[in-house]
Amino acid sequence: MVAKKSQTQADKAFDFLVRSSVPLREIGPDGVPSGIGSCCLVDYRGRRWVLTVAHIPDDNGRWAIEMGFVDGKGAKVYVLGDVNYLGLGNLNAKTAVLDAAYVNVPNDLQPLYQPTNEQGLIVKSVPRIIFQPDLCYVPKPNRIYGFSGNILAYRAEYFGTAQFSTELAYYTNLKLVGEDEQFYFFKLPFTHPGHEFFEGTSGSPICDAKNNIAGLVCGPGFEPDTIRGIKMHFFRMALDVQSQELDGEEDEGSEGKPTDH
Repeated sequence: MVAKKSQTQADKAFDFLVRSSVPLREIGPDGVPSGIGSCCLVDYRGRRWVLTVAHIPDDNGRWAIEMGFVDGKGAKVYVLGDVNYLGLGNLNAKTAVLDAAYVNVPNDLQPLYQPTNEQGLIVKSVPRIIFQPDLCYVPKPNRIYGFSGNILAYRAEYFGTAQFSTELAYYTNLKLVGEDEQFYFFKLPFTHPGHEFFEGTSGSPICDAKNNIAGLVCGPGFEPDTIRGIKMHFFRMALDVQSQELDGEEDEGSEGKPTDH
C-alpha cells in the first residue's frame, strides 16, 4: 500500500510539473521553430500573463506559445506581441543580473499538454496549468522542488519538408541551497549533465510540492550541480505597475460612452 501511494504521488508530481511549463518557440522564416524556451502562465490582478526570462526573447525574434497539436498537421501557436523586459545583462558574469520578461495575453488563452505516440498521434489532451499566485512566495530549505521543459531541439529536412522535434525533461528532488539579491539557487540531486540537457527549460517555473512557484529557471548556478531561478517578487512589482496602467487606459476608453439608466 505504501509503495502504491508513493507511486500515485510521483505520478501527480509528474503530471503537474509537465503541465506547469509552457513551451515557447522562435518561429523561423519558413514557419518552423528555430529556437526553444519555456514560460508559465499566471492570472494576476484580473489579467493573464506570460512570465519568462529575458534571455529567451531578447534577440527580437518571432516568439510564440505552443498551444497544442493537430493530428497530421503539426503544432498550433499563439504569437506573442511586444515583450516587456525587466532587465538584461551578461548572463555569463559571476554577478547578479535581472533576467525577467512578461507579456499580457488574452484571459482565455489556454495551451494544452498533448503528448504523442511513436506515430505522432495525440494520446491525451489536458490543459496546461494557469497559476494564480500572489508572487510573494519565499522557498524553504526543507522542501523539495522540481521543473520541466523541452530540450534537445532537433530540426531536419525530410523530402523537402522541415521537421522539428524536442524531448521532454523532468527534474525533481532539487533543494534550496542559497540566494542572493535576485536569484534563488537550487542543488540538483545528480551531477550536472551539461547545458544541452537544460537548454529549452529556461523560463520554466521551479515549483514545490504544494504547487508554489519559487522562481523561473535562468541557468546554472555558480556552484557545481546547481541552477538559479529569478525571484518572483520582481514580476509582482512589474505587473502591479502594468496593471495600473492598463486599468487607466480602460477607464479613459470608457469615458463619454452612453450608459443605461
